[in-house]
Amino acid sequence: MDGACLGGKAYTSVWSSRGPCAATPPKMAEEEAPKVVQRDPDDILKDWFKARVVSSFKCKPEAADVLLTNDANRVAVETFLNNEQCQRLLVFSDPDLKAVRVGFWRSVL
Repeated sequence: MDGACLGGKAYTSVWSSRGPCAATPPKMAEEEAPKVVQRDPDDILKDWFKARVVSSFKCKPEAADVLLTNDANRVAVETFLNNEQCQRLLVFSDPDLKAVRVGFWRSVL
């Protein structure tokens, strides 16, 4: 059925090692590749942090969101994510999640 005309549109059949696949319409000139959405690196870090907290504490994602919205916790989390000298962040549950940053790493020469 190569090059068959179905309903006024030309379609070509595609074959694979498993047999014929569904007919695919030809590519039009106005079709472009989908654009990749660029995300803010801070958002990527925050999503990673939330996923890590949810998987470690087996809590709901809303509980991890509190760490990023509550002022006391937010400062500690943002310092940990944005300052490479802050290498440790303690997150504990008492019964709500709380974050406390550990002092900055100081190298002694």
